[in-house]
Amino acid sequence: MLGERDGEEKGDHEKSHPNSIGEPDDPVGMDQRLAVKQPQTRTISSEHRQRIQKKPKLKLKKIEELGSELEAYRKKYATFDEIYKHTLGYYFLSQYIRERRLTACFDFVNKVDVYRGLQKPTKRAAESALGALRHVAIIQSSANADGKTQTRTPPNALPVEEVVAKLKDGRLDRDVFDKCYARVKEVLVSFYTPFLKSKYFVRFVQFMEYSRRQIKPGDLQSLAPLGQGAFGRVVAVEKRDTRALFAMKEIPKSVLRKHKTGWMCLNEMQLLSRTKSPFVLSLKYSFHSERAVHLVFEMCMGGDLRQYLEKGAFDLKRTTFYVAEILLGIDHIHSLEYCYRDLKPSNILLTQTGHCKISDLGLVVRLPKPPKVLKHVAGTPGYWPPEIVARTGTYPSSDYWSLGVLTYAMLAGKKIPDPLDGKRPGDSKKRSKRRSSRKAKEKSEFKSWSPFSSHAYVHCKQTLLSLIFTSGLSRKLPRKIRR
Repeated sequence: MLGERDGEEKGDHEKSHPNSIGEPDDPVGMDQRLAVKQPQTRTISSEHRQRIQKKPKLKLKKIEELGSELEAYRKKYATFDEIYKHTLGYYFLSQYIRERRLTACFDFVNKVDVYRGLQKPTKRAAESALGALRHVAIIQSSANADGKTQTRTPPNALPVEEVVAKLKDGRLDRDVFDKCYARVKEVLVSFYTPFLKSKYFVRFVQFMEYSRRQIKPGDLQSLAPLGQGAFGRVVAVEKRDTRALFAMKEIPKSVLRKHKTGWMCLNEMQLLSRTKSPFVLSLKYSFHSERAVHLVFEMCMGGDLRQYLEKGAFDLKRTTFYVAEILLGIDHIHSLEYCYRDLKPSNILLTQTGHCKISDLGLVVRLPKPPKVLKHVAGTPGYWPPEIVARTGTYPSSDYWSLGVLTYAMLAGKKIPDPLDGKRPGDSKKRSKRRSSRKAKEKSEFKSWSPFSSHAYVHCKQTLLSLIFTSGLSRKLPRKIRR
């Protein structure tokens, strides 16, 4: 997957880097239509404006203080690929490449990596890489005409016409740029040894050492409350040294002890420390004080799906876009052997450009290995799958039921009437009676209708069938549920 990087300081050249994590390319052109409107800027004092505009000063180690760290990092990042795939290392390597006037070669290697990383190579990505290749070839030919040394260009002529012929025939193979890629990358690798002795590598080591510093409550400044949950609150915070904005969840330790939910907090931290998906909210820092546990997440400026559903239903194209990103996030959680269990509109956050992030992983649970089955009931009523209500077990495929309910809500603009019995596991008689009466009222008000077009119906049916057969749902569910 392609996307934005984790670092707090970013350059323009990072936007297309193939090894970054974050915002993916938008194949259906949704960014403009889904982009969230920016809130009106408030008038701020001149003192606050000066504080924002003032560049942060980081307390980095001096060169003489690094000592053996420099040699240790040189051994750890001994090859070009190791530093190229590192988020911070890529940034400083690109700065060094730019100084050596190798930007054209670096740009071509970058775009070919993007092309190779696509699940299905596209003509647009191939043409982008071809344009970068032609740029390198032009520089090479001009250097040959001037009789200059060829230290900054490939030693042999690049087979550009061969690549053009393949693309004209419609051959979008992953190896179409291999010959040119190997020659151009050879030039970049030849400059890697000088890079290890340059000021840019020293700067890289300084920032790596700074990133290992333990964060403290005093490093963050609270700005405004964002929300209140059952076990804690979420506030917007600013990191004092970099001025970066984050969302911090504060969970009082007294609440964890009272409700015995420490395992939930631990589960969330363990899972988030392993996630590397652009569609799951990223955990940046975690620490605890005397009174609370603090989880610091990336900031999503677009709100959540619930507030957009309150304005009405989505069209099929927008719904498909959201469902695809949510499904990729859920599959990533399942690949780590966890079940999400709390998929609903309020837990799907949107970035500033309209991409989805799965949040609030407090109810995630690690699934036991077969034949053991987890029968713990958790989640939001109305989004529970039948096997949860029947207490027959929790499976990764249980999240797909919740996704189906969410898909209906996006297409219909309203919540699906609860098809399950009014009784819930653990309900008191009074609460069950109150829910049953409310459900009877909803049934009387609900008219039989369908918000689905024939195309939407076929699309949902195909997606459901593929999920059933790929996940083995038909084999895992008990017989009475399969009926």
